[in-house]
Amino acid sequence: MGRVLSVKIVGYKPRDTKNKVERECLLPSRVKPDHIDRGWAWMIVLGCSVSHMLAIMMMSSFGILFVPVIEELGTTLDDLTIVSNIMYGATYFTVTMANPICGIVSCRAIMCSGGILLAGAFFSGYFILTFYSFVCMGAIAGVGGGLLISSSLMAIRNYFDMKRHIALALILVANGAGSVIGPPIITSLLDEFGLDGTFLVMSGIYLHSVAGGTLLRPISLYLPWANKIEVRERPNILKAYRVYIDKYLFGNILFYLCITSSFFYVIGFTVTYSRLPDHMTSLTHSLDEASTTLIIAGAANTFGKLVGMTIVEKIPRLTRFFYIGACVLSGGSLMTMPVCEGVSQFYAAAFGFGFFFGNIHYLGSMLFIEFFGPDKVSGCFGMLYMSYTLASFTGNPLAGMVAEMTSFPGAEFFFIGACIVFAGFVMIPSVCAPNGQFGRKLVRKDLESVIRPIDIPNINHIVRMAPLEITDQVSDKETIYGAVSLSA
Repeated sequence: MGRVLSVKIVGYKPRDTKNKVERECLLPSRVKPDHIDRGWAWMIVLGCSVSHMLAIMMMSSFGILFVPVIEELGTTLDDLTIVSNIMYGATYFTVTMANPICGIVSCRAIMCSGGILLAGAFFSGYFILTFYSFVCMGAIAGVGGGLLISSSLMAIRNYFDMKRHIALALILVANGAGSVIGPPIITSLLDEFGLDGTFLVMSGIYLHSVAGGTLLRPISLYLPWANKIEVRERPNILKAYRVYIDKYLFGNILFYLCITSSFFYVIGFTVTYSRLPDHMTSLTHSLDEASTTLIIAGAANTFGKLVGMTIVEKIPRLTRFFYIGACVLSGGSLMTMPVCEGVSQFYAAAFGFGFFFGNIHYLGSMLFIEFFGPDKVSGCFGMLYMSYTLASFTGNPLAGMVAEMTSFPGAEFFFIGACIVFAGFVMIPSVCAPNGQFGRKLVRKDLESVIRPIDIPNINHIVRMAPLEITDQVSDKETIYGAVSLSA
């Protein structure tokens, strides 16, 4: 039986003289896996979307719990923000540490473990609630949420190729849904069952992420020969983290600008969701109105991400300009919070903050790809989430210091708004930088996509690549597929 070596050749800008073989696979010519872009792959998307939604739901609604917890424990907001710092920091740090090992450890096991941790953290709140137990609950919930986010984003890579953007878009919708439905659910449960009952019911809701994890079928069910591949080297978890140590990134000034900007805009996100409910209730607004404000911010955030996707698709060269403008407008919306009096004014400010922050979140990620190329994505996002972690631990303490130093109510929102505006100013020097040498890749839809790389028995996977001679000039905006026939 003949065999075909399928290769995918990607061309870059003229300054990059190397034609790169990005992906290759060696399969019998009559074999075509039936799990890619169809069938059970969409159930994988459903499981990942549910788990991702529940993790974001926990992050966006955690601040709602501060109001009843303050009354229950007789503590202050500044004390409880420590819990928020730990929860957000644990989430982002866990995502950073879990991403490299998702290719070694089963994503199903990681997702189920995250769901159990998240549900168990809230279940413990039903039996015991003290300040220190609440701190532990935030830390464990953060670790569980980080495992859910990481596994849900990494699981689809083995099941999608041409339709991967659709799968990611569906998970993006789930992200927005989590930030929208979280606050009203928490508020309704508090009114109906009180604080203890809310912890118990939320534990059951978060346990559904385990059900989402069970939908992740292993690829070996579809590729029977996958378990028969000769493994020459055992997976090394320590080696998986080497992707975060990239001399090229650490020697590039644009990398430090992007990381610094990310640090400052995440301060605005974590502090807003932690302090806004308490700020509104202190101004005689109800907890339901504060919850609605967060709903509007979450819905606007999702809409802003969709707008950001359109900007990158239609006018990619203006991405950095839109990013800077979105930082200024999002931060400016937050800076109006202290002068808001009526609930409609809070709704308008929340919409402006959420919409433009959604732009920031998506466009900021795309800037890493524009500046450093797709090959550096893993290293970039690892350091990106590390900056998120630092921002989570430093944002609330700094905002608390500002609030104590001034007598003006809501002064901390001036501070976090200024942080987001500064995040945009940091990126102004990038405007003078040339366009990224890694042009945006467009896959030709009239050609069949490359099958996911996998080996078959009795094939040396280290020396299986045949020499290729490329004579035609490769466009910087096109991906070309080719096939080289090999002897039987």
